[in-house]
Amino acid sequence: MEKMAEDPSHVNTWQPISLSAKARKRMDRVGGAELILPWPEGLPRGRPVALDETRDATPEEHAAAEQIVGPACREHGLVPVTSSVTTMKRPPGPGFERSYEVDQHLAVLIIGKRWVGAKRVPLPSFTWHPAGKIPRLP
Repeated sequence: MEKMAEDPSHVNTWQPISLSAKARKRMDRVGGAELILPWPEGLPRGRPVALDETRDATPEEHAAAEQIVGPACREHGLVPVTSSVTTMKRPPGPGFERSYEVDQHLAVLIIGKRWVGAKRVPLPSFTWHPAGKIPRLP
């Protein structure tokens, strides 16, 4: 009998991140903030995206984003709303691994719980996670 593949949305595969106080403050505004994450180790890359372009995340990519940001969001009263895939150049600066490298990233729009029903929503700001990679759990 052949064993069915496990649904990745039900398996915690990637190391959850923590969110800095500055990032949490940006996210807890009416429009929230889009968190740009390095591509998770071992996550298959879907359809390629051109530099500075975005596409919707696949169900597997969205499940990975939830596993990575979900615990920190719940801890701080934040809500991951949508996830997408983008190709961008990583920012320079101390604390940022792989500065200036162009790569595919997961982007997660995160807002504060109190803003979930907001009617007039400005465009979100964005913030980068400084890690160079999101490792798989052993």
